[in-house]
Amino acid sequence: MRRTKIIATLGPACNTEEGVSALIAAGADVFRINFSHGTAEDRAKLIPIVRRAATAAGRYIPIVGDIQGPKLRIGEVDGVKELESGSTFTITTEAVRGDAHHVSTTFASLPAEVELGDRILINDGLVELIVTAVDEKAVTTR
Repeated sequence: MRRTKIIATLGPACNTEEGVSALIAAGADVFRINFSHGTAEDRAKLIPIVRRAATAAGRYIPIVGDIQGPKLRIGEVDGVKELESGSTFTITTEAVRGDAHHVSTTFASLPAEVELGDRILINDGLVELIVTAVDEKAVTTR
């Protein structure tokens, strides 16, 4: 008896009934729909496609909806700033004009929500910050 479950993410390359059927035939046990991309209409079309393909294959196939975590907004920044790898970058709840060393956020509870060593992803995950210090109004990262 196979214990491993295969989770297949549905996207443009496999969002047709034929594509889903091929994934089921290849061993997919669960389908993941990424709710961070596409429109609600696009995602709503995928559910009946999976249900029809699963029924045709005589299988029950769960669908997992993957939603993004919280998106925090930053305050004003003069133009595009590049962060140096390994440099210190501070996110503060105080209203400051952002630069390559610090930026403000409207998420007032950020300092209470993070701990030393936590990861903060910015620019849609393209930049990773590691929390190195926290006080009542600011989170210092590297």
